[in-house]
Amino acid sequence: MQSMTRLQALLKPLAKSDVDRLAREHGAQRYGKGALTVWDQLLVMLHGQFVQAPSLRGALQSFNAHKARLAALQTHELRRSTLSDGNRRAGSATVLSQVLQGLIRQLDGCRDKRVLGATSLIDSTPLTLKGRGFDVWTLGTKTRRTQGVKVHVQCDAATHAISRCEISAPNVNDVVQARQWEIQPGTTCVFDRAYCDYAWWARMTRQGVKFVTRLKRNAGMVVLEALPVPEAARGRILDDERIARRWRHPRSGKTWREPLVLRRIRLRTDDARLLVLVTNDFERTAIEISDLYRSRWQIELLFKWIKQHLAIRRTWGTNEHAAHLQIYAAFIAHVLLMLHQQASRSTTDLWVLLQRWRYGLFEPCEQALMPVCVPP
Repeated sequence: MQSMTRLQALLKPLAKSDVDRLAREHGAQRYGKGALTVWDQLLVMLHGQFVQAPSLRGALQSFNAHKARLAALQTHELRRSTLSDGNRRAGSATVLSQVLQGLIRQLDGCRDKRVLGATSLIDSTPLTLKGRGFDVWTLGTKTRRTQGVKVHVQCDAATHAISRCEISAPNVNDVVQARQWEIQPGTTCVFDRAYCDYAWWARMTRQGVKFVTRLKRNAGMVVLEALPVPEAARGRILDDERIARRWRHPRSGKTWREPLVLRRIRLRTDDARLLVLVTNDFERTAIEISDLYRSRWQIELLFKWIKQHLAIRRTWGTNEHAAHLQIYAAFIAHVLLMLHQQASRSTTDLWVLLQRWRYGLFEPCEQALMPVCVPP
């Protein structure tokens, strides 16, 4: 009897039946002898992410090299042409997106019982895709800074657990995407000034969601009251004020139906830069608000980790569906690593865990790294 491999241990939270069900719902399942299924695609893409394969051919060759172990994964040896054709079909990327959301719900930092009082970080990162093959579908949506796609992510500040991940064209404004997300009351959202939308801020305030962000230089505000600054914070905090919008009729022609009273904090950073923060949180101190905004750097480190240690910088296909498949597979791989880390109760750093397993995914899993309990 063969023992469980490291790859099988990583794939514990994934069920083939759930992937097949989602594939049938989205019309992405393929039937027939030797047909390529979404499960087959997902396994090859995940294996390529874990070993940081430079191309689809490299990922498939490394995967097929262990054909004696593939039956345990409920798959078989695949052909590159079959996989390449499958990656061009629509629907598979949608299935992987749903799979990612299902795995995210298993993370400790994203369960409903731990959402109350949590701090969520919201940001996006661009991925450049241009040149032969890419221009067909990326040229029409390019911006002054980016041609390719944009990945929108929400994650927990304490655990770094991803709670949302969606892909859009680069010309989609960050705040347009964020407005579509449902955020639990009691959550504190931290984002940069690209998410400036007074109507969205008012809706979050009405729903009991707090936020911390930067204020734009040309924002029309009027000071209602100057709040006291503690003596211990005066070297860092310059001003703490209650403010409101100056104009009732903005340039868009809309009329504000409700007043939006905010809190503006002007402070000096460690490198002597002036930083102007705005929030609807009047309970925390100014120092706590500034520390919250400083924690936003964690999501930048998350983007950097995924781009450095997973196969996402260089795409394995030039069509839109293949690019989306690879991006979702990268985030699924990251979530699977986090799920195994918490299931095995390992204190090993995520990067060390990945490096330890990268070249031995089909080797027997050590007892110390076996899951203590399967996440629900």
